[in-house]
Amino acid sequence: MDFLRAAALGDVPHGFFGRSGPDGAQFDCGFSEQIDQAVAQQNRLSAAATIQPPRALIMPDQIHSTDVLVVDAPFALDQRPKVDALVTNNRDLVIGIVTADCAPVLLADQVAGVVCGAHAGWRGAVGSTDTDDNGGPGILENAVEAMEQLGAERNRIVAAIGPCIAQQNYEVDAPFLANFDDADQGHFTEAGIRENVHRWHFDLPGYAAARLASAGVGYVEVLDFDTYAHSDRYYSFRHATRRKQPNFGRQISVIAAL
Repeated sequence: MDFLRAAALGDVPHGFFGRSGPDGAQFDCGFSEQIDQAVAQQNRLSAAATIQPPRALIMPDQIHSTDVLVVDAPFALDQRPKVDALVTNNRDLVIGIVTADCAPVLLADQVAGVVCGAHAGWRGAVGSTDTDDNGGPGILENAVEAMEQLGAERNRIVAAIGPCIAQQNYEVDAPFLANFDDADQGHFTEAGIRENVHRWHFDLPGYAAARLASAGVGYVEVLDFDTYAHSDRYYSFRHATRRKQPNFGRQISVIAAL
């Protein structure tokens, strides 16, 4: 199967998977009704087994929130919590996150044996979509705080940001820009005017890395793979929807405590 590892995570069992499975077969790990969920579940379990068999796979019901849950036992597939990050120190569990342009973020404190898998879209990362109250704690800050509950220390935590949409392909407008503080403007570049609308390009992985660094994370690695530009290797929401494709799929990222 096609998957990447991050040097920052060292020996921690983990992987950022692409859209190609064994023998090049389509490897969709999403929860869409448009795909065979028996096949998708087998794909998800195969990814988990690839990095560390045999362990139970746990995954959240992602809702673009800032909510994080500390987990110490497996739960049923139909009981997935509506959060966007899971934290555990249970070595019998594998955390899985699915994405298709949003940033999959895997974090670990190897000394404490604590890991986290987080789904960081722009909404979760910014922490607030109220233009009068920006800059609150986002999914990444909350993930770090939850890891501390299990004994992790911020300066020991390492984080890896997996394949996601790159800045040159993440075009946004003024209402999107308004969700960010003036201090965040360095993550935007001018994209000119198209269809009489002023536009910018947003650096999602750079923004996520900055939030992690500001939270005191000891080291952050960004894997430089653009899901939009490499849609043959990764699922991309923007690439699919701009081409009016009905199903854009999801890739999975997984991590387990060492």
